[in-house]
This record gives sequence, C-alpha cells and structure tokens, in this order.
Amino acid sequence: MKPVKPKYVSIVLDSVHMVVAIPEYYTLKIFEDDGVEDGVYLPAQSIKISGRQKIEELRDFLNEHFPKGESANGL
Repeated sequence: MKPVKPKYVSIVLDSVHMVVAIPEYYTLKIFEDDGVEDGVYLPAQSIKISGRQKIEELRDFLNEHFPKGESANGL
C-alpha cells in the first residue's frame, strides 16, 4: 500500500516568502528564498510550526501586531 501524501494549501506572500499549511496535521511551514541583502548572501531558510495551539498563538500575535489593513513592510 502506497503512503498517502497529506493535502496542503500553499500561499505565496511575496517573491521571497511562502506559507504551506497541512491542515490534517496542524502544521505550518514558512519558507524564505535565498538572496542578497546589503551585499551579504542570505541562505534559504524555513520554520515549521506544529500543533493547533501554536498556530493559534501565531495567529493571535499577528492579529495584535499587524491589524487588518496594515502591512509589516509599511506598504
């Protein structure tokens, strides 16, 4: 029997950042592409947030610090 891949949803935030949500496992993965900033190479990186409580804490933090209509980068 073949293992079944979980269904996921991906959201591209901008040209560098992407969020992948795997609802079945209550997992968020946030990816950042590599790039150069101020002449310094920054390698690609990602973070993984697992568990419904942690995801809800992240949601609440973002809602508190970045209300709807406001952008983190000031645009």
